Amino acid sequence: MLETAKVRMVIIFIIAPMLVLITFSNGFSQIVASDGLSLLPNESDIPGYMLKRQYRGNWVVGKGDQLRETIRQTWSHIEDEKEVRIEVCVFDSEIQAKNGVNYERTHIQEHLWWGSFTGNIIGEKSWIGTIAPGWNSVKGVILFVQNNVGVKINGGQMKKEDLSFLYNIAERILQRILAASSSRIPEDLKAKQISAQEYETQIQKVTQTVLKDFTYLGEKDSKWIIDEQHFLLGRYREWADNGKVIGIDICIFDSLDVARRAAKIRSQEADAPILEAPISEVSSPLWNSRMRTVTNASAIIVKGKKVIHLYQFNQEGINRHLFKELSENLD
Repeated sequence: MLETAKVRMVIIFIIAPMLVLITFSNGFSQIVASDGLSLLPNESDIPGYMLKRQYRGNWVVGKGDQLRETIRQTWSHIEDEKEVRIEVCVFDSEIQAKNGVNYERTHIQEHLWWGSFTGNIIGEKSWIGTIAPGWNSVKGVILFVQNNVGVKINGGQMKKEDLSFLYNIAERILQRILAASSSRIPEDLKAKQISAQEYETQIQKVTQTVLKDFTYLGEKDSKWIIDEQHFLLGRYREWADNGKVIGIDICIFDSLDVARRAAKIRSQEADAPILEAPISEVSSPLWNSRMRTVTNASAIIVKGKKVIHLYQFNQEGINRHLFKELSENLD
């Protein structure tokens, strides 16, 4: 049975179509695989598992209930009944991908939270099943988007210590997406992004006080949707310290109206309240109540044409006071 599964898998990947790069009207060269087969994991990516089934499915793109074809895999553990289900969807554009993944998150899956099981955001945006402090078993689901590709990985009910297994699969798929992409950011879009120097000015007090004992993890561009066809670039950095991760994403918009609209969209994506700075204990009673039961939480702050997304991961449970300190020290 094992040998049969291996042969079937090799044939599938040999006939996988080649990737084609197409430049869309938004100026980005994106990965476009006719069915996404080349992005899916192989046996070396998932040791101890064999490919049980591979078939086609659909994701809803969003408004109008348009369907987008996906490729689904089911992997079975060789020695027990554990299974991992993986699904990849290649969309026509980045906006369509982000809307499609968000629709999948809010309408199809059980509730997923912004973040990851390790704290670090996977790809451009990622969501996971709920982890409550003290729980030994969690729903092992990762949903993420990178460029015009959406990915969903479902390991079922898992022990906390086994979640790194899903994270490793996600990272391997992400690296395939990045390797097949040649994203070219238009100069006019890059020019509107908050500069590294201005970002540094915004977070200087935070890094000298609240995050002085944290280790800097790195920076990447963030993408803030402003309508159904456009997004602007922000700048996102992460820091970590002993089981905690802090992320600060800042984007500057052309007008207050656009900033508010983008803040509302990101608020919906991240299940995050839009709060006034500094954040207080009574900023949002429901939000404060929820933070007692999860390890991932976010808050959105609008300061004129500037919008800030604060993200916190804490294995021991969210530190609400830390959000307050971050908001007080941002310029």
